[in-house]
Amino acid sequence: MYVHDVYSYAKTLDSRCPQIQTSNVNASEGCCSYYNAAEDCGMRYYGPNGDLTTYSDCSGSVSCQKAVGWNDTIKECNQSVFLPQTNYMQLNYHCIEEIEICSICSCNASGTSLYIWNGEYPNAMNDCSLTSGCSCSITSSGSSQIQLIAFDVRFKINSTTGDCAQRLHIQDDESEFDIACDDQNAFEKRTAYISTSNRIKLRLDNSLEVSNGYFWIQVQAIDGTDKLTLTCGKENATYGCNDNFTIISENITEFILPEKDRRDSAAESGNSGGIGTIIGVVVAIIVLVALALLAFKLWKRYKDKHTKVDPKPDPEPDTDDDDIFNNNDQTPITSRAPESVLIRMKTNL
Repeated sequence: MYVHDVYSYAKTLDSRCPQIQTSNVNASEGCCSYYNAAEDCGMRYYGPNGDLTTYSDCSGSVSCQKAVGWNDTIKECNQSVFLPQTNYMQLNYHCIEEIEICSICSCNASGTSLYIWNGEYPNAMNDCSLTSGCSCSITSSGSSQIQLIAFDVRFKINSTTGDCAQRLHIQDDESEFDIACDDQNAFEKRTAYISTSNRIKLRLDNSLEVSNGYFWIQVQAIDGTDKLTLTCGKENATYGCNDNFTIISENITEFILPEKDRRDSAAESGNSGGIGTIIGVVVAIIVLVALALLAFKLWKRYKDKHTKVDPKPDPEPDTDDDDIFNNNDQTPITSRAPESVLIRMKTNL
């Protein structure tokens, strides 16, 4: 299974659902079932210490049993409407056929949707001498581009040098790209790479001398009718133990956001564009006014020099020549829980 979203929810105060449900509490089934956003206020659950153990202990396993936890709701939910702490959980996961999953060091497979992980998953990958140089060639049967979706990326940094010590290096025609330490996704599904051709090669570079680091990715053809072929095996390592390599990141990478987050992101983008337009207009007006004043000043001097006047014994000094024109640039400022007994399990195939 792949656990990709765990949420904790709170029911409304008037639902009369218990804050903590035990075997001695008689509560309706609805107290542990999601209804809608008006009746249930929730948030993503990251584990008792934010350590993602609810995800890492279950992903890659055939079955899983975890104690229920909760979140405080004060930052996310109206305290006059909802319980002060969440009182039930929902876990979303995929069930995946083992035949569709390939170890990057040794595997041959074909299908419309395939998966690649370090062969030891859900355990950490072996040290550099056993894993660096493992690679997979991925080919689409037609002309479709190939999409890589990150399930779990937890590559590690060399604690001595501070450099990223693990990566998936992608060769795509003339292009190169890396999925590396900065691409950790906290078990949130996201598109990590979209190819420019119908054939790519993934190579695992690992310079750590100890077992550490994890990855699990999904491979799909953009054109769902195309079939993919995977050929994976161990080759001579391009980078060995304790070697350094430069991370390449030039492709589009985006999180698959919940609908609410997409709307918020779009609103922020729209507001940013509007502010930029206003600033541009204000600056343009200031520049035009300054140019107009300068032109008037030059015209006035020209006119004074070419106008015939009666000579006077003591002409008044021409103060215009002593004037200094100031253009002040004014740039706008832009401005612990006891264990409960129920987790709702939801399968998205």
